[in-house]
Amino acid sequence: MRRHGLPRERLRFWTRRRDGSPETKPALGFVPVEVAPAPSREETVVVEVGGVRVRVEVGASQELVERVLRAVKGVQGC
Repeated sequence: MRRHGLPRERLRFWTRRRDGSPETKPALGFVPVEVAPAPSREETVVVEVGGVRVRVEVGASQELVERVLRAVKGVQGC
């Protein structure tokens, strides 16, 4: 429990709630979950121009990145 940052009292609460009377006991079940891998830092590039940060994700075209950086540079007067 400590390894996962759960206080012992919280586990006791949920255990008591699970073991409660049948009238007050909520139906327990599973919910389907889909876990997607987090993008690695290698797939994202952050460019800072004049105090403005632009995050470039994988798949962004070079043309789009150039247009955005030119626009930021033009607005900032860099």
